[in-house]
Amino acid sequence: MSTSRPTVSVVVPTRNRAPLLQRTLAALGALRGDDIEILVSDNRSTDATRRVLRSVDDARLRVVEPPQPLGAVDHWEFAVAQARGEWVTVLGDDDALVPALLDVVGRDLSAGRRVVAWQKAWYVHPDLDPAWPDPDEENVLYVEPWTGCRRDVSARDELVRFFRRQERRERPEMNALVHRDVLDEIRRRADRVFRGPDPAVGMCAAVLAVEASYLAVEAPLTVMGLSASSISTAVSRRLTLVHDVVREYEAGDGRVGRVPLASRCLPNLVAETLAAVKDSLPNELDGIDLDPVAYYVTCREAMGDADVAEWRRCLRSEPAAVRRAVRATLRSRGLRTAARRAVHSTPVGRRLVARVRGGAGERARLHIVEGGSAGFSDLAGATRYVERLVAPATTVVAA
Repeated sequence: MSTSRPTVSVVVPTRNRAPLLQRTLAALGALRGDDIEILVSDNRSTDATRRVLRSVDDARLRVVEPPQPLGAVDHWEFAVAQARGEWVTVLGDDDALVPALLDVVGRDLSAGRRVVAWQKAWYVHPDLDPAWPDPDEENVLYVEPWTGCRRDVSARDELVRFFRRQERRERPEMNALVHRDVLDEIRRRADRVFRGPDPAVGMCAAVLAVEASYLAVEAPLTVMGLSASSISTAVSRRLTLVHDVVREYEAGDGRVGRVPLASRCLPNLVAETLAAVKDSLPNELDGIDLDPVAYYVTCREAMGDADVAEWRRCLRSEPAAVRRAVRATLRSRGLRTAARRAVHSTPVGRRLVARVRGGAGERARLHIVEGGSAGFSDLAGATRYVERLVAPATTVVAA
């Protein structure tokens, strides 16, 4: 690769996930644009990762590795610090970007923006060991509704939503391009970009803390890979895996100590990370706090039975109004969950499921695409399919 600075660095931290990394690199090979650096940081893998990297024939690929194995938070800090691009995005080693990413957002990068975010799609990887729990869901793509609209989002308003655990499809986590000046600003104010235990959450919150606004593009330009070894899968299906991943994040010496619960369930790790970012940027996050009702509700829904006693004990120490709101919310969500499970109990039901978007009551269909019927069988094919699927909208907004 040329020694001149590329426009974009796609940073892929990895460790001992060679089969998934191979699929990600195959998909990234279709990413259009020569002015791109695909930077893989190999965290001293002991599996076939090096062989996979040597097999890639792409002049845009650059490989780095830390001097010794690092916990995930420190590894992400190391990896992003090696990026040469003017703009940086971090990608999971089982994820991909649609080939037309820069065709869609390229003009936004030269329009005075410093953060550009977009939606995600999700794809279940087939033919892996361990296997996905439900074989009928392998090689299936999930895409939420999109319009191609662009809008400016207040970063502080989004931080409040984040701390309240309210979801937004275009929040700048692992689906955004961030100008390197923003990363430098975070380092100047907080010494480092990433906080843990969840580095993606830490970076997102820090970006929102130092920026006034960001551009949100309503189009799915990242395809998130799901597998039985993904932490997001572990939340609902294999909770013990979360504990394993967290130990790797922390390199054995991390703690959850800023939030009431000690549970390693993912929502608690997110809450701990947000609290850590607030500690590192107190002036920028003044007046923004975790919402206790959302905190207890999301943790209860994700935690295992072993953590329930602690959850109940901590909840009893909260004000009565919080306890009542938590219990009422859990009852309401439990009823909705039961209804969704009834719909999802058959293949036909899963494909007809509809979602209620944002509090406006607007019903919108979740696009569920079976790869075998749509003509793709891997992550690369899924990203090409998403690109074709959203082309009319993204072409209009990119013009």
